[in-house]
Amino acid sequence: MANAHDYFEYLTDHVDISPANSQEELNAATTIAELMGEHGIEVKTEEFDTASLGRLPYALLLVIIFIGTFIAGIGGLPFAFIGGLLAIGSVAVIILDHLGNNIFENFGPVARSQNVVAVHEASGPLVAKGNRPVVVVAHYDSPRESFLYSSGIAKYLPMLRRYTPLCVVIAGASSFIQTLAFLPEALRRVFWVLGFLAAIPPLIVGIGAIVERFSSCSLGANDNKSSIAALLGVLEAVFPSDSAESLVARLAQKREAAELAARPVRHGEDVLRTLGVLPESCEIEYIDEPEPVDEEPEVEEEPAQATADLGTAEEPEADEPAAAPAAKPAFRVVGDELPDPGATQLYRPQVADVARRAALFDLPDPSEEANDPFAPAAAPTSMADRLGHADRQNARRISDHLGTFDDEPDGLDVPAPSYDEPAPAEDKPKRFSLFDRKKREEEYAVDDDSTWDDLESQDSASTRGRKNSPRWKGGAAVSEELRESDADAPSDDELVEAAESLAIDELLCHDIWFVALGANGLDHAGMKAFIAKHRPQLRGAFVVNLDCVGAGTLSVLSSEGIGNTRRADRRINRLLKGAAADLHVDLVETPFDWSSTDATPAMRASMRAATIMGVNELGLPALSRTPDDVPENVDPAQASLVASLVTELIRRA
Repeated sequence: MANAHDYFEYLTDHVDISPANSQEELNAATTIAELMGEHGIEVKTEEFDTASLGRLPYALLLVIIFIGTFIAGIGGLPFAFIGGLLAIGSVAVIILDHLGNNIFENFGPVARSQNVVAVHEASGPLVAKGNRPVVVVAHYDSPRESFLYSSGIAKYLPMLRRYTPLCVVIAGASSFIQTLAFLPEALRRVFWVLGFLAAIPPLIVGIGAIVERFSSCSLGANDNKSSIAALLGVLEAVFPSDSAESLVARLAQKREAAELAARPVRHGEDVLRTLGVLPESCEIEYIDEPEPVDEEPEVEEEPAQATADLGTAEEPEADEPAAAPAAKPAFRVVGDELPDPGATQLYRPQVADVARRAALFDLPDPSEEANDPFAPAAAPTSMADRLGHADRQNARRISDHLGTFDDEPDGLDVPAPSYDEPAPAEDKPKRFSLFDRKKREEEYAVDDDSTWDDLESQDSASTRGRKNSPRWKGGAAVSEELRESDADAPSDDELVEAAESLAIDELLCHDIWFVALGANGLDHAGMKAFIAKHRPQLRGAFVVNLDCVGAGTLSVLSSEGIGNTRRADRRINRLLKGAAADLHVDLVETPFDWSSTDATPAMRASMRAATIMGVNELGLPALSRTPDDVPENVDPAQASLVASLVTELIRRA
C-alpha cells in the first residue's frame, strides 16, 4: 500500500512548477486525477473561469492610497482635493471588499483552471442520518516567490498585514482632513504626517504583492505538494489499493514505459565510432536505400567503397498484400582500408540464434551450491513452512496409529485408530497489543504438532480476550491506566499504525470529498468555484484544509482572514486536538488573522471549516513563497502524520 511519503516522491518526480492558469497546472491536475482514479473511486475534473488579476487591483489601491496621502499634504487646496480623491476613493473600494463586495471579480482577462474532485457516498452498516459529510481540500498550484517572506521584513509581515486595514482607514481620514480648508494649517499638517506614516505599511504590503505577481514560481514542495500527498494518503486509508506492489511504483513504471516507447532510437556516427570496428579514416554518411527482404548480400563493383546496412525489414503476413521495400537510413562507409580495393563489401549484422542460446539457460551454474537430494531436510523457518511441516507430522502420526491389515481374507479386522489429545497450550502472560496484525505470530502457539483446529481455537480465544480486555478501546487512544504508568505502553508508531488499521466501516459511513483545488493564487478561485457548484450537497459538512503540512510546526489555525476575520470551527479544532493527543502528534493552535487560506471562503460562507498548516518560528507558512521550498527541506513523514490525523477525524466526525 502506498502512503503519503510515496505520493510525495511521485509528485516531486512528475510535477514541476504549476502556476495558476497555465498548461503546467493542467498537467498537474491530470497527474492527480490519475492517482485518485487508481483507487477505484469516481474522479471528475471540474473546470471554471475566474479573473486572471486576482488580488492585484487591491495591491495597486494600497499604493495609490500612499500616493494620494502624499499629494494631499504637499500644499495648496487643489493638491488636497486631488490627493484626497485618490486616497478616499481607494479606501472606499477596499472597505467594500472587506464587506464582501469584490468589484474587480469580473474585471480583466479570464483565466481557466480546474478542480479535481473525487466523491465517496456513505455506505456500509454504520450509515446513519446524522453522519456529517467530510471535505478534505488542498490546492496544487505553485505559488510565486515573494521578498516579503524571504527577507528581513518577514518577521514583521504578520504585524504589517494585521494592521493594514486600520492604517488604510487612518490614511483615508487624513487625506479627507486636508480638504477641510477652514481648519488651521498646523492642525492639518499634524494629521498629514500621521496619515503619511500610516500609509507606509499598506505601501509595503502592496509593493510586495505586485512584485510577487511578476516573480518566478517556487517549486512548491511544501506549498503544496506535501498537502496533496497527505490528501492522497487519506484516500489510501479509505480506499486501500490492495496491492503488494506500491501504487505509485506501478504508475511510475507505466509512465517510464510509455516515455521509453515514445523515445526515438537512432544509431548515429558516434555509436559506430565507439564500436571500434571501422578505421578512423573512414567517412560515415546517412543514405536512404530500399532494404531487400530475405536476400543474401550482394557484392557490387564499386571501387574503394563499402556500405553497412543496419536493420532488417519485417516480412508481410501471408493474407496481406506485400508492401514496397521501406527506405531506411543506412550508413555508407567510404575509405581505402578494405582488403581488396577493387571490390565493395556489404556488411549486414548477424542475428543471433535466440533458440540455440536459450537452451544454455537451463544448464546449472557451477558457481552455485547444488542441492543434495540425500541431505537431511532443513528445519522450517517461515510460518508457511512450519504449518506444512505440522501437516506432514500429523499424517505420519495417523499412519502410525492405523497400523497394517492382518492376514485375514475379509480384511475387516482393522485396528481402531487412536488419537492423542493435544496438550493444552501453556498460558502466556498478557501483553498490550493494539491489533493482532503485527503480533499474530506471538499470540499463536505454533509448533510442529499443531493442527488447524488448534489454530482456530487459539484465534477465537485471542479475539475474545482482546475484546474483553480493559485496555482495548477499539481505537488508537491509550487507556487511562497506561497513561498513568509507562509499563507496557505502546510506542508512537504503534498508535499511528493502529489508527490506520481500524475498521473501514467507520470511515465509509460518511460522505467523503477529496478535492484538489486549482487557482489558489487567484484569490482562492478554486475553493470559491467548488462551493458555488456543490453548496447544496455540503450542508453541515466539515471542511478540512491542508496547507504546507510537510515542514514547520503542525498547527490548527484558530482564526483566518485579514480585516474580515473569521474563527475556525471549534468542534473541528477540538476533534483534531483530541485525535492528535491520542496519536501522540504535536499539534498547536495558532491565529492566522493576518492572511487567508482556502478555508477562509468556506468560513465566510458560514461553513464549518478549519486549516491544518505547518508554520515556522515567525508564524508564517513554512517555506512558502521562498526559494527554500524544495523537496530536500520537506519531511514526508510529517505529511503521513497529517494523513493519519485527518483519517481519525473522519472516523470521529
